[in-house]
Amino acid sequence: MNLIPLLNPALLVFLPVAAIPVLLHLLTRHRVKTVDLATYRFLFDTYVQQRRRMRFLEALIALLRTLFLALLVLVLARPALRHWDRLLGAGGNREVLLLVDTSESMNTTTAGRSALDRARGVAQAIADRLGPEDRLTLFRLGARPEEVFSRFAGDTQAIRNSIDNLKAGSSRANLLAAFSQIFGPQAPSREQPLVYLLTDGQASGWTELQQQGAANLLPPEAKLQVILCGSATPLSNRALVGDTPRQSRSIVGLPIKLVPRVTNHSATEAVEVQISIQVNGKEIARPVVPLKPGETAHRELVYLPTEPGVFEGRFHLERSEGGLPDGFPADDDYLFTLEVTEPLQVLLVNGAPHSDPLESETLFLKTALTAPDEREPAAVAPGQPTPPGPLTTPDARSLAVQEIGEGLLNEEILKGAQVVILANCGQLNGNQYTFLRNFVTRGGGLLVFPGDKVNPEQYRQQFFTNPQVPDRRFIPLDLQAAQGDLNDANAALRLSAESLDFAHPILSVFDTPQSRYLTGARFYRRYPLLPPGQRPDSLPGNPAATGSPPPTSDKNYWTLASFSDGSPALIETWPGEGKLLLAAFPASGKWSNLPLKPEFVPLLLRMVQHVAHRPGLEFPSVVSPGTPAEIRVAKNWEPITGQVTDPSGGKSTLEFRPTGSRSVAAVEQTGLKGFYAAEVRGGNGDETRQGTARFAVNLAPEESDFTRIDEQAVRDLFPGTPVEFVDATAEAQQQYGAVGGDSREIWRPLILLMLGVMGLEFWLATLGGGREDATQTTLRDRLEGLNPARWVGAMTGSQLPPDPQTQ
Repeated sequence: MNLIPLLNPALLVFLPVAAIPVLLHLLTRHRVKTVDLATYRFLFDTYVQQRRRMRFLEALIALLRTLFLALLVLVLARPALRHWDRLLGAGGNREVLLLVDTSESMNTTTAGRSALDRARGVAQAIADRLGPEDRLTLFRLGARPEEVFSRFAGDTQAIRNSIDNLKAGSSRANLLAAFSQIFGPQAPSREQPLVYLLTDGQASGWTELQQQGAANLLPPEAKLQVILCGSATPLSNRALVGDTPRQSRSIVGLPIKLVPRVTNHSATEAVEVQISIQVNGKEIARPVVPLKPGETAHRELVYLPTEPGVFEGRFHLERSEGGLPDGFPADDDYLFTLEVTEPLQVLLVNGAPHSDPLESETLFLKTALTAPDEREPAAVAPGQPTPPGPLTTPDARSLAVQEIGEGLLNEEILKGAQVVILANCGQLNGNQYTFLRNFVTRGGGLLVFPGDKVNPEQYRQQFFTNPQVPDRRFIPLDLQAAQGDLNDANAALRLSAESLDFAHPILSVFDTPQSRYLTGARFYRRYPLLPPGQRPDSLPGNPAATGSPPPTSDKNYWTLASFSDGSPALIETWPGEGKLLLAAFPASGKWSNLPLKPEFVPLLLRMVQHVAHRPGLEFPSVVSPGTPAEIRVAKNWEPITGQVTDPSGGKSTLEFRPTGSRSVAAVEQTGLKGFYAAEVRGGNGDETRQGTARFAVNLAPEESDFTRIDEQAVRDLFPGTPVEFVDATAEAQQQYGAVGGDSREIWRPLILLMLGVMGLEFWLATLGGGREDATQTTLRDRLEGLNPARWVGAMTGSQLPPDPQTQ
């Protein structure tokens, strides 16, 4: 390998021409005959000194002429420098591992070329330098590492095609997962591996390695080269990161809270951005968000769907006027889907009917479920979101309510219901309890509001426990004897603000601390909800408490709210496929004033929406990149087939496998940002079923942070492994040329050197000679008598006859 390669090496055959001045110098040397004259012996010493000086100048001029001709031949041969030779190296019989970061940040463009393009170029250059006996393995790094190929380097075309086909995904690179798969216990043995990591140096990819350590991850004989292919210039970026809607399924007319969040990753510049909130391509709001350097802010919007379907939602970050441009537009969108269903079929079972509607047990329930919103919608100024809050009154079209008495409850009427509400039902028989248990077990939703007609013992023995399977409880809690005095307002309990679980979809919309929703209601009488065998006086809020509730890890229910004495006020449990909400109070105004509070309507509607009968086809709203998306289908759809289409238009077949009470298919390839659509079909003969599942994949939020890993931090991670950093960034390749590309020619500095040599030789040949005798003219006279012909003669070693005028 040439240290300085030549583009025209054949022209080096003319290099001997450079010896011509030396030959002329030797052939034209003056041979002076020595004559001893006594009268000149005093001048001999001066003459010797002048003669030595002239010989030195003649030799130096000959050397400069030789150098000039040599440089001329070298310029014509076109020498070039290869800055990247130490990176590419050479050798044979090596185990070479190429790890290419394919996270979305690698698509960042600098100087017209993305970091991934530069990484592909480096990978190609490394592969081209390998010997045929070297073994090359290429890994694509994302959330999960993917081995692209492992073959000997002699298969150059296949290697080149595989490298060219590398594409970036939406997930970030997980280097711990990559090194664990490559060098872990299940990995093949690798002898003296040479590892090339091609990355933009984003610190987020090293997070897991820094947290868990990597001291013994690489074998002792391994060598690691980290090749930085990104940009050394700091990037100004504004990233839009949304919160996934708390409920992916909604009902026509039921409000949904949408929360876009935006981060300013600039360390110095404050900006003001606009967020376009869109549903199915239609903009519904455009809030303005000011951001300080490094700040994250969010806005909330309550959206009211008006028609059923699966809708595609988008938060879009509009370009801000002025300021630095957004260097990474890939994170300017956050995508999600909303499944809006037809109005729910709600069966309201009245346990205490009355001829006077005002005395009926279901007065407040039916009013809340059916009363339309007759107010005109508030006008929203352009660019401003709808004011968030839980008190947005839903549309009456969200529910289809049917009210019946206890005696009419049967198996047939339950077939058409999605949600059943038991309002103070104390006269149900064993068969009706069985119908209700089967309804919930098969996926139905049940709300239980016990009142003064309810017999707690009957509920415990016939409803909450299955008589056929006594040791298997239908509900893990029991109703204890009612407590409280309706005539003593001072003894009323309130809901504990600390106990309200705003993480639950039912209560999430009430998460506004300044309003303290739900805590103003007063409960004069209630049923303690306790695990079997626990006494009411053992509650932690009771002054006479002697024990504590069972630990959370042992519960198979979720306490959504508790009273100030510590007893549960509202719990959720999951018998079989369905959901059941059990309250400790009735939904009438006899035992509490909650139905008179403005929170009651949205609370009840969200409870109904949450426990609604599970749909035959279930799918997520948003999936993290690289994470499998599970599509669940009811077993009555079998046999089930499906096909999923990714954002690029690629199609793949879904394979459903029985899992519990559902058949599940996983969409494994979720590396592309965008919307995915899965067409699912099932059933036989006349009972065919079909549906469309849509979900969105967004950019990993860590990809928006372009903080680079420190070189010393990487070396500290691998203390026993030689780690070398190579700067192949956009700026370095602009200076030294592309890795593996054309060499950088150096003819310009060589020409400048030639001009310098020629100028020095000219000065020495014309002005630097010694005087011929003591009477030689002055420098001014010599300059006036200069003749171009004499210059040429002096430079070539021949002399013209003396000028007659000077004799």
